Amino acid sequence: MEFIVFFLLLIVPGIFADRIYNIVSRWRETSNAYTSLIFALIIYIINIFWLFVFKGILTFTALIAAFDCLQFQRRYAIFSLILAAILGTVVGFIRKFFFWIRR
Repeated sequence: MEFIVFFLLLIVPGIFADRIYNIVSRWRETSNAYTSLIFALIIYIINIFWLFVFKGILTFTALIAAFDCLQFQRRYAIFSLILAAILGTVVGFIRKFFFWIRR
């Protein structure tokens, strides 16, 4: 069961960021699996960096052990979704800006 929760906490922010990216850039109506996975990887790397700096989590096994705490899961999920919203919005505006320059 923990694997499913951990997997969802890794993948869902990428899908959320991809949807916001598509809405902001007005590019497509549907999400793409590739861009969702790229966003999820970027969000995961940023989260691991902040966990290393603020919580002292150095290894993947320490991260799995930290997910036993429900409060940590909630904070990680909220931070991931906020980060996904910011990342999707910024990248969407960058794409819109570059296509505006090209025209």
